[in-house]
Amino acid sequence: MGHRHGHARIVTPRGTRKIKLIRNNNGTITGEIYPGPRRGLPTADLSVGEDSHMTSWTPGWDQFPPLLLDFWTERHLCTFTSVREDGRPHAVPVGVALDHEQQCAWVITSRGSRKVRTIAAGPGTGVAVAACQVDGRRWSTLEGHAVVLAEPEAVQRAEEIYASRYRVPRPNPDRVAIKVAIDRFLMSGTLKL
Repeated sequence: MGHRHGHARIVTPRGTRKIKLIRNNNGTITGEIYPGPRRGLPTADLSVGEDSHMTSWTPGWDQFPPLLLDFWTERHLCTFTSVREDGRPHAVPVGVALDHEQQCAWVITSRGSRKVRTIAAGPGTGVAVAACQVDGRRWSTLEGHAVVLAEPEAVQRAEEIYASRYRVPRPNPDRVAIKVAIDRFLMSGTLKL
């Protein structure tokens, strides 16, 4: 496999400089600063550190990694992705809240939304979905299977869990709950287990 190239700009004491980024076969990244007037081609070491590797974790809810739990408790909006019947992804911004008692994640939404129609059209065992949140270098994605629940008890539970992370949701008579049974979490190395 060959090297991959890209370009970036960096700020130096002498101003902004264009650099050529090279990802080597071993995964490290090096950068060559393009020459300016009367300058050579110094090489910068931009090696990817250990903390930038992706990690995954399968829920053992009684042993939730503290940094991951903090990240999924802090207020961050997420993207929620489901796959339409024709195979195209549907990604939308939502609030996702973890429920440790029921060992799942909840999303509240309106009955007529595309995500609800997509999930409702799937099998009763649930449709594969993902929810991702990012904050600078920290990110995490949860993967699982979702079902739509319209029962008042389920919607109320979802609203309560949502309110614990975000705020009390506005009244919505068309609200339903999406319950996600989580298969695993993916996360940045900055959220090491």
